[in-house]
Amino acid sequence: MNAETKPNQIIIAHSSLAEYEFDGDDGDRYYLPARGLADAPAFIKDGRTPVVIVPSYQPIRDLAHFYERTLNGGKQFDIVETDDNHYLMDRDIATSDTILADLNKRNGNEVIELYPYGVTDEFLSWAQPLIDKGAVLVGDKKRYLDTRWWGHKGGLHRWVDNLHCPSFAEKSGMIVADGFVARNKDEMLEACDLLGTHNVMLKPYILSGGFDMKACSTPEDVADYKIPLMPGGKKGEEMPVAVEKLLDIDKDQHGELAYSLQFTGTRLVGKLTRQLVHGVTHWVGNQIPAETSDEFEKEAIDMVQNFLSKGAPQGPGGVDIVSVKGKPVIMEINGGRPTGAHNPKMFKEAFAPKAPATIFEKEDNVDLLGTNVETVWDRLSTKNYKRSPLAFNPKTQLGVYPLVWMKNMWSMLISFGMDMNDSKARLEEAKKILYSR
Repeated sequence: MNAETKPNQIIIAHSSLAEYEFDGDDGDRYYLPARGLADAPAFIKDGRTPVVIVPSYQPIRDLAHFYERTLNGGKQFDIVETDDNHYLMDRDIATSDTILADLNKRNGNEVIELYPYGVTDEFLSWAQPLIDKGAVLVGDKKRYLDTRWWGHKGGLHRWVDNLHCPSFAEKSGMIVADGFVARNKDEMLEACDLLGTHNVMLKPYILSGGFDMKACSTPEDVADYKIPLMPGGKKGEEMPVAVEKLLDIDKDQHGELAYSLQFTGTRLVGKLTRQLVHGVTHWVGNQIPAETSDEFEKEAIDMVQNFLSKGAPQGPGGVDIVSVKGKPVIMEINGGRPTGAHNPKMFKEAFAPKAPATIFEKEDNVDLLGTNVETVWDRLSTKNYKRSPLAFNPKTQLGVYPLVWMKNMWSMLISFGMDMNDSKARLEEAKKILYSR
Protein backbone atom coordinates (compact mmCIF):
# COMPACT_ATOMS: atom_id res chain seq x y z
CA MET A 1 0.00 0.00 0.00
CA ASN A 2 1.23 3.51 -0.81
CA ALA A 3 2.42 5.20 2.37
CA GLU A 4 0.20 8.18 1.59
CA THR A 5 -2.91 6.01 1.14
CA LYS A 6 -5.05 5.43 4.22
CA PRO A 7 -7.74 2.76 4.49
CA ASN A 8 -11.23 4.24 4.50
CA GLN A 9 -12.40 2.37 7.61
CA ILE A 10 -10.55 3.12 10.83
CA ILE A 11 -11.31 0.89 13.82
CA ILE A 12 -11.05 2.95 17.03
CA ALA A 13 -10.62 0.65 20.03
CA HIS A 14 -9.25 2.56 23.00
CA SER A 15 -9.03 -0.02 25.75
CA SER A 16 -7.40 0.96 29.01
CA LEU A 17 -4.01 -0.52 29.91
CA ALA A 18 -3.05 -3.08 32.53
CA GLU A 19 -0.85 -0.59 34.43
CA TYR A 20 -3.88 1.68 34.98
CA GLU A 21 -6.10 -0.97 36.55
CA PHE A 22 -4.96 -0.48 40.14
CA ASP A 23 -3.91 3.18 40.08
CA GLY A 24 -6.97 4.26 42.06
CA ASP A 25 -8.70 5.76 39.01
CA ASP A 26 -11.09 3.08 37.75
CA GLY A 27 -12.63 5.57 35.33
CA ASP A 28 -9.97 4.66 32.74
CA ARG A 29 -12.16 1.66 31.93
CA TYR A 30 -14.74 4.00 30.38
CA TYR A 31 -13.27 7.41 29.66
CA LEU A 32 -10.40 6.10 27.55
CA PRO A 33 -12.85 4.35 25.18
CA ALA A 34 -14.91 7.57 25.32
CA ARG A 35 -11.85 9.59 24.29
CA GLY A 36 -11.53 7.26 21.33
CA LEU A 37 -15.18 7.88 20.49
CA ALA A 38 -14.48 11.62 20.62
CA ASP A 39 -12.09 11.19 17.67
CA ALA A 40 -14.89 9.95 15.41
CA PRO A 41 -16.28 13.36 14.35
CA ALA A 42 -12.81 14.58 13.33
CA PHE A 43 -12.14 11.42 11.28
CA ILE A 44 -15.49 11.81 9.53
CA LYS A 45 -14.66 15.45 8.78
CA ASP A 46 -11.43 14.16 7.22
CA GLY A 47 -13.40 11.82 4.93
CA ARG A 48 -12.77 8.63 6.90
CA THR A 49 -15.31 6.07 8.14
CA PRO A 50 -14.70 5.36 11.83
CA VAL A 51 -15.92 2.19 13.52
CA VAL A 52 -15.81 2.74 17.27
CA ILE A 53 -15.62 -0.15 19.74
CA VAL A 54 -16.75 0.79 23.26
CA PRO A 55 -17.99 -0.95 26.41
CA SER A 56 -21.75 -1.31 26.86
CA TYR A 57 -22.23 1.76 29.06
CA GLN A 58 -25.08 4.29 28.92
CA PRO A 59 -23.02 7.49 29.36
CA ILE A 60 -20.92 6.47 26.32
CA ARG A 61 -24.11 5.96 24.29
CA ASP A 62 -25.29 9.39 25.41
CA LEU A 63 -21.99 10.89 24.30
CA ALA A 64 -22.22 9.21 20.89
CA HIS A 65 -25.74 10.58 20.33
CA PHE A 66 -24.56 14.04 21.39
CA TYR A 67 -21.66 14.04 18.90
CA GLU A 68 -23.99 12.80 16.16
CA ARG A 69 -26.45 15.62 16.80
CA THR A 70 -24.00 18.49 17.24
CA LEU A 71 -21.14 17.58 14.90
CA ASN A 72 -22.36 14.97 12.42
CA GLY A 73 -25.64 16.40 11.15
CA GLY A 74 -27.65 13.77 13.01
CA LYS A 75 -26.05 10.88 11.11
CA GLN A 76 -25.28 7.85 13.27
CA PHE A 77 -21.79 6.55 13.91
CA ASP A 78 -20.88 2.90 13.45
CA ILE A 79 -20.70 1.83 17.11
CA VAL A 80 -19.80 -1.69 18.26
CA GLU A 81 -20.49 -2.47 21.93
CA THR A 82 -18.71 -5.11 23.99
CA ASP A 83 -20.30 -7.00 26.88
CA ASP A 84 -18.17 -5.00 29.35
CA ASN A 85 -17.20 -8.05 31.39
CA HIS A 86 -13.55 -7.06 31.91
CA TYR A 87 -11.70 -3.93 33.02
CA LEU A 88 -9.64 -4.19 29.83
CA MET A 89 -11.95 -3.83 26.85
CA ASP A 90 -9.38 -5.70 24.72
CA ARG A 91 -10.24 -8.86 26.67
CA ASP A 92 -13.93 -8.42 25.90
CA ILE A 93 -13.15 -8.04 22.19
CA ALA A 94 -10.88 -11.09 22.20
CA THR A 95 -13.63 -13.28 23.68
CA SER A 96 -16.47 -12.06 21.44
CA ASP A 97 -17.00 -14.30 18.42
CA THR A 98 -19.52 -11.80 17.06
CA ILE A 99 -17.15 -8.81 17.15
CA LEU A 100 -14.23 -10.83 15.77
CA ALA A 101 -16.35 -12.16 12.92
CA ASP A 102 -17.51 -8.62 12.09
CA LEU A 103 -13.93 -7.29 12.06
CA ASN A 104 -12.76 -10.18 9.89
CA LYS A 105 -15.57 -9.48 7.44
CA ARG A 106 -14.73 -5.77 7.29
CA ASN A 107 -11.04 -6.55 6.76
CA GLY A 108 -11.95 -8.99 4.00
CA ASN A 109 -14.13 -6.48 2.15
CA GLU A 110 -11.55 -3.68 2.32
CA VAL A 111 -8.33 -3.13 4.24
CA ILE A 112 -9.05 -1.58 7.63
CA GLU A 113 -6.88 0.57 9.87
CA LEU A 114 -6.56 -0.22 13.58
CA TYR A 115 -6.24 2.72 15.99
CA PRO A 116 -5.83 1.43 19.58
CA TYR A 117 -4.94 3.35 22.74
CA GLY A 118 -2.02 0.99 23.31
CA VAL A 119 -0.48 -1.86 21.32
CA THR A 120 -0.32 -4.32 24.21
CA ASP A 121 -0.37 -8.11 24.33
CA GLU A 122 -4.09 -7.89 25.17
CA PHE A 123 -4.74 -5.81 22.05
CA LEU A 124 -2.64 -8.06 19.82
CA SER A 125 -4.48 -11.15 21.10
CA TRP A 126 -7.40 -10.14 18.84
CA ALA A 127 -5.77 -7.72 16.40
CA GLN A 128 -2.76 -9.75 15.22
CA PRO A 129 -4.82 -12.08 12.97
CA LEU A 130 -6.30 -8.99 11.31
CA ILE A 131 -2.84 -7.46 10.87
CA ASP A 132 -1.58 -10.75 9.40
CA LYS A 133 -4.36 -10.43 6.81
CA GLY A 134 -3.43 -6.87 5.84
CA ALA A 135 -5.00 -4.57 8.42
CA VAL A 136 -2.91 -1.44 8.95
CA LEU A 137 -1.79 -0.72 12.53
CA VAL A 138 -1.39 2.86 13.78
CA GLY A 139 0.63 2.36 16.93
CA ASP A 140 3.86 1.17 18.51
CA LYS A 141 4.12 -2.08 20.45
CA LYS A 142 4.50 -1.42 24.15
CA ARG A 143 8.07 -2.46 24.92
CA TYR A 144 7.91 -2.32 28.70
CA LEU A 145 10.92 -4.58 29.26
CA ASP A 146 13.15 -2.95 26.64
CA THR A 147 15.32 -0.74 28.83
CA ARG A 148 16.36 1.50 25.94
CA TRP A 149 12.92 2.02 24.37
CA TRP A 150 12.25 5.70 23.61
CA GLY A 151 8.57 5.35 24.57
CA HIS A 152 9.08 5.24 28.33
CA LYS A 153 11.34 6.97 30.83
CA GLY A 154 13.84 4.12 30.64
CA GLY A 155 15.11 5.55 27.35
CA LEU A 156 16.05 8.95 28.76
CA HIS A 157 18.91 7.93 31.06
CA ARG A 158 21.55 5.32 31.70
CA TRP A 159 20.58 2.48 34.04
CA VAL A 160 22.33 2.14 37.39
CA ASP A 161 23.03 -1.55 36.72
CA ASN A 162 24.45 -0.83 33.23
CA LEU A 163 26.18 2.55 33.41
CA HIS A 164 28.44 1.99 30.39
CA CYS A 165 25.50 1.75 27.96
CA PRO A 166 24.29 5.08 26.51
CA SER A 167 20.59 5.92 26.68
CA PHE A 168 18.39 6.50 23.66
CA ALA A 169 18.34 10.21 24.53
CA GLU A 170 22.13 10.43 24.29
CA LYS A 171 22.08 8.79 20.88
CA SER A 172 19.39 11.13 19.56
CA GLY A 173 20.87 14.40 20.78
CA MET A 174 17.98 15.30 23.07
CA ILE A 175 18.63 17.61 26.02
CA VAL A 176 17.14 15.99 29.14
CA ALA A 177 17.42 16.34 32.91
CA ASP A 178 20.40 14.64 34.55
CA GLY A 179 19.28 11.28 35.84
CA PHE A 180 19.53 7.51 36.04
CA VAL A 181 17.05 4.63 36.03
CA ALA A 182 16.95 2.36 39.08
CA ARG A 183 15.37 -1.05 39.63
CA ASN A 184 14.95 -0.87 43.43
CA LYS A 185 15.43 1.33 46.52
CA ASP A 186 19.14 0.60 46.81
CA GLU A 187 19.72 1.64 43.20
CA MET A 188 17.56 4.75 43.70
CA LEU A 189 19.85 5.85 46.53
CA GLU A 190 22.88 4.95 44.41
CA ALA A 191 21.48 7.13 41.63
CA CYS A 192 21.28 10.02 44.09
CA ASP A 193 24.94 9.44 44.98
CA LEU A 194 25.86 9.50 41.29
CA LEU A 195 23.93 12.76 40.88
CA GLY A 196 25.48 14.22 44.02
CA THR A 197 22.10 15.24 45.49
CA HIS A 198 18.86 13.98 47.01
CA ASN A 199 16.95 16.87 45.45
CA VAL A 200 15.41 14.59 42.85
CA MET A 201 12.14 13.73 41.17
CA LEU A 202 11.16 10.05 41.21
CA LYS A 203 9.22 8.91 38.13
CA PRO A 204 7.91 5.35 37.53
CA TYR A 205 9.17 4.59 34.07
CA ILE A 206 5.94 3.63 32.32
CA LEU A 207 3.23 5.60 34.15
CA SER A 208 1.90 8.91 32.84
CA GLY A 209 -0.18 11.91 33.85
CA GLY A 210 1.99 12.62 36.89
CA PHE A 211 0.77 9.55 38.82
CA ASP A 212 3.11 8.26 41.55
CA MET A 213 5.76 10.92 40.93
CA LYS A 214 7.49 12.32 44.00
CA ALA A 215 9.80 15.27 44.61
CA CYS A 216 12.46 14.45 47.23
CA SER A 217 15.05 16.40 49.19
CA THR A 218 16.45 13.87 51.70
CA PRO A 219 17.56 10.22 51.76
CA GLU A 220 14.50 9.51 53.90
CA ASP A 221 12.22 10.91 51.19
CA VAL A 222 13.74 8.50 48.69
CA ALA A 223 13.68 5.55 51.08
CA ASP A 224 10.01 6.15 51.97
CA TYR A 225 8.86 6.16 48.33
CA LYS A 226 6.39 3.39 47.50
CA ILE A 227 7.47 1.87 44.20
CA PRO A 228 4.55 0.79 41.96
CA LEU A 229 4.36 -2.82 40.84
CA MET A 230 5.36 -3.79 37.32
CA PRO A 231 2.35 -4.67 35.13
CA GLY A 232 2.82 -8.08 33.56
CA GLY A 233 5.83 -8.75 35.79
CA LYS A 234 6.42 -11.47 38.33
CA LYS A 235 4.39 -11.35 41.53
CA GLY A 236 5.62 -8.45 43.65
CA GLU A 237 8.04 -7.22 40.95
CA GLU A 238 8.67 -3.49 41.28
CA MET A 239 8.60 -1.04 38.40
CA PRO A 240 11.89 0.66 37.47
CA VAL A 241 12.04 4.32 38.51
CA ALA A 242 13.75 7.26 36.84
CA VAL A 243 15.69 9.35 39.37
CA GLU A 244 16.16 12.84 37.96
CA LYS A 245 17.90 15.88 39.40
CA LEU A 246 15.30 18.54 40.11
CA LEU A 247 15.47 21.28 37.51
CA ASP A 248 15.07 24.97 38.21
CA ILE A 249 12.23 25.36 35.73
CA ASP A 250 11.48 28.87 34.50
CA LYS A 251 8.22 30.35 35.77
CA ASP A 252 5.78 33.11 34.98
CA GLN A 253 2.67 34.39 36.78
CA HIS A 254 0.83 31.17 35.84
CA GLY A 255 3.49 28.77 37.16
CA GLU A 256 6.20 26.62 35.61
CA LEU A 257 6.81 26.93 31.88
CA ALA A 258 5.89 23.44 30.71
CA TYR A 259 5.03 22.57 27.12
CA SER A 260 4.28 19.60 24.88
CA LEU A 261 4.35 18.49 21.27
CA GLN A 262 2.24 15.64 19.92
CA PHE A 263 2.99 13.32 17.02
CA THR A 264 1.48 10.48 15.04
CA GLY A 265 4.15 8.44 13.32
CA THR A 266 6.85 10.90 12.29
CA ARG A 267 4.34 13.72 11.73
CA LEU A 268 3.88 16.47 14.29
CA VAL A 269 0.24 17.12 15.24
CA GLY A 270 -0.45 20.84 15.54
CA LYS A 271 1.75 23.40 17.24
CA LEU A 272 3.63 23.58 20.53
CA THR A 273 1.20 23.79 23.46
CA ARG A 274 1.54 25.25 26.94
CA GLN A 275 0.71 22.61 29.53
CA LEU A 276 -1.64 23.37 32.40
CA VAL A 277 -0.60 21.63 35.62
CA HIS A 278 -2.20 21.57 39.07
CA GLY A 279 0.19 21.10 41.95
CA VAL A 280 3.60 19.92 40.83
CA THR A 281 2.84 17.11 38.41
CA HIS A 282 -0.90 16.66 37.69
CA TRP A 283 -1.72 17.50 34.07
CA VAL A 284 -5.11 19.16 33.55
CA GLY A 285 -4.96 20.58 30.02
CA ASN A 286 -3.14 22.67 27.40
CA GLN A 287 -3.40 25.94 25.55
CA ILE A 288 -2.59 26.91 21.96
CA PRO A 289 -0.62 28.99 21.10
CA ALA A 290 2.02 28.24 23.71
CA GLU A 291 2.87 31.95 23.98
CA THR A 292 6.61 31.41 23.91
CA SER A 293 9.27 32.90 21.67
CA ASP A 294 9.64 31.78 18.05
CA GLU A 295 13.23 30.80 18.86
CA PHE A 296 12.19 28.56 21.79
CA GLU A 297 9.45 26.89 19.72
CA LYS A 298 11.83 26.28 16.83
CA GLU A 299 14.46 24.73 19.12
CA ALA A 300 11.83 22.49 20.73
CA ILE A 301 10.40 21.39 17.36
CA ASP A 302 13.87 20.74 15.92
CA MET A 303 14.76 18.55 18.91
CA VAL A 304 11.50 16.58 18.68
CA GLN A 305 11.78 16.13 14.92
CA ASN A 306 15.30 14.78 15.43
CA PHE A 307 13.89 12.32 17.97
CA LEU A 308 11.17 11.29 15.49
CA SER A 309 13.74 10.59 12.78
CA LYS A 310 15.82 8.46 15.18
CA GLY A 311 12.95 6.69 16.96
CA ALA A 312 10.77 6.27 13.84
CA PRO A 313 7.46 5.83 15.73
CA GLN A 314 4.55 4.28 13.87
CA GLY A 315 1.77 5.64 16.02
CA PRO A 316 0.74 8.48 18.34
CA GLY A 317 2.65 9.90 21.29
CA GLY A 318 3.78 13.11 22.92
CA VAL A 319 6.86 14.87 24.21
CA ASP A 320 6.81 16.96 27.39
CA ILE A 321 9.19 19.91 27.45
CA VAL A 322 10.13 22.52 30.07
CA SER A 323 12.00 25.80 29.89
CA VAL A 324 15.28 26.02 31.84
CA LYS A 325 17.18 29.31 31.53
CA GLY A 326 15.15 30.03 28.42
CA LYS A 327 16.09 26.78 26.67
CA PRO A 328 13.90 23.70 26.00
CA VAL A 329 14.64 20.54 27.98
CA ILE A 330 12.78 17.30 27.25
CA MET A 331 11.22 15.92 30.41
CA GLU A 332 9.35 12.90 29.12
CA ILE A 333 8.31 10.98 26.03
CA ASN A 334 4.84 9.44 26.24
CA GLY A 335 5.16 6.72 23.66
CA GLY A 336 2.84 4.11 22.25
CA ARG A 337 -0.46 5.88 22.93
CA PRO A 338 -2.48 8.99 22.08
CA THR A 339 -2.03 11.70 24.70
CA GLY A 340 -4.73 13.82 26.26
CA ALA A 341 -3.89 16.57 23.76
CA HIS A 342 -4.38 14.49 20.60
CA ASN A 343 -8.15 14.65 20.53
CA PRO A 344 -8.41 18.40 21.26
CA LYS A 345 -5.87 19.11 18.50
CA MET A 346 -7.79 16.88 16.08
CA PHE A 347 -11.01 18.70 17.01
CA LYS A 348 -9.35 22.07 16.41
CA GLU A 349 -7.98 21.00 13.02
CA ALA A 350 -11.39 19.65 11.96
CA PHE A 351 -13.83 22.21 13.38
CA ALA A 352 -11.94 25.38 14.35
CA PRO A 353 -8.79 25.66 12.23
CA LYS A 354 -9.00 29.47 12.14
CA ALA A 355 -9.63 29.99 15.87
CA PRO A 356 -6.90 32.37 17.12
CA ALA A 357 -6.65 30.81 20.59
CA THR A 358 -7.59 27.48 22.15
CA ILE A 359 -7.55 26.14 25.68
CA PHE A 360 -8.76 22.76 26.88
CA GLU A 361 -9.02 21.51 30.42
CA LYS A 362 -10.13 18.31 32.12
CA GLU A 363 -11.91 17.78 35.40
CA ASP A 364 -11.95 14.42 37.19
CA ASN A 365 -13.57 15.46 40.45
CA VAL A 366 -16.75 13.36 40.46
CA ASP A 367 -18.42 15.69 42.96
CA LEU A 368 -18.53 18.37 40.25
CA LEU A 369 -19.85 16.23 37.42
CA GLY A 370 -23.46 15.49 38.27
CA THR A 371 -25.04 16.51 34.97
CA ASN A 372 -25.32 14.64 31.68
CA VAL A 373 -23.88 15.91 28.43
CA GLU A 374 -27.20 17.11 26.97
CA THR A 375 -27.82 19.27 30.05
CA VAL A 376 -24.28 20.61 29.70
CA TRP A 377 -24.98 21.64 26.11
CA ASP A 378 -28.30 23.22 27.02
CA ARG A 379 -26.62 25.33 29.70
CA LEU A 380 -23.86 26.43 27.33
CA SER A 381 -26.38 27.21 24.60
CA THR A 382 -28.62 29.35 26.83
CA LYS A 383 -25.79 31.24 28.54
CA ASN A 384 -24.79 34.40 26.66
CA TYR A 385 -21.21 35.62 26.43
CA LYS A 386 -20.66 38.98 24.68
CA ARG A 387 -24.21 38.84 23.25
CA SER A 388 -23.77 35.36 21.75
CA PRO A 389 -24.37 31.86 23.16
CA LEU A 390 -21.41 30.48 25.08
CA ALA A 391 -21.71 27.15 23.24
CA PHE A 392 -19.24 26.50 20.42
CA ASN A 393 -20.41 27.81 17.04
CA PRO A 394 -18.76 26.06 14.04
CA LYS A 395 -19.47 29.10 11.84
CA THR A 396 -17.68 31.63 14.03
CA GLN A 397 -15.28 29.00 15.44
CA LEU A 398 -15.74 30.54 18.89
CA GLY A 399 -17.20 29.18 22.11
CA VAL A 400 -16.98 26.19 24.47
CA TYR A 401 -17.63 22.55 23.59
CA PRO A 402 -17.81 19.51 25.93
CA LEU A 403 -15.17 17.50 24.11
CA VAL A 404 -15.64 14.54 26.45
CA TRP A 405 -18.26 14.47 29.19
CA MET A 406 -18.84 11.43 31.39
CA LYS A 407 -21.41 12.09 34.08
CA ASN A 408 -20.06 11.47 37.60
CA MET A 409 -16.64 10.60 36.23
CA TRP A 410 -14.58 12.83 33.92
CA SER A 411 -14.84 15.75 31.54
CA MET A 412 -12.81 17.80 29.08
CA LEU A 413 -13.96 21.20 27.88
CA ILE A 414 -12.40 23.00 24.92
CA SER A 415 -12.72 26.76 24.48
CA PHE A 416 -12.00 28.90 21.42
CA GLY A 417 -11.54 32.67 21.66
CA MET A 418 -10.33 35.75 19.80
CA ASP A 419 -7.15 35.65 21.90
CA MET A 420 -5.93 33.66 24.88
CA ASN A 421 -7.56 35.95 27.46
CA ASP A 422 -10.88 35.65 25.63
CA SER A 423 -10.53 31.87 25.37
CA LYS A 424 -9.76 31.57 29.10
CA ALA A 425 -12.65 33.87 30.00
CA ARG A 426 -15.09 31.73 28.01
CA LEU A 427 -13.79 28.59 29.71
CA GLU A 428 -14.18 30.13 33.17
CA GLU A 429 -17.76 31.18 32.37
CA ALA A 430 -18.51 27.62 31.30
CA LYS A 431 -17.01 26.15 34.46
CA LYS A 432 -19.15 28.44 36.61
CA ILE A 433 -22.39 27.10 35.15
CA LEU A 434 -21.30 23.46 34.75
CA TYR A 435 -19.32 22.62 37.90
CA SER A 436 -21.11 23.03 41.21
CA ARG A 437 -18.66 24.21 43.85
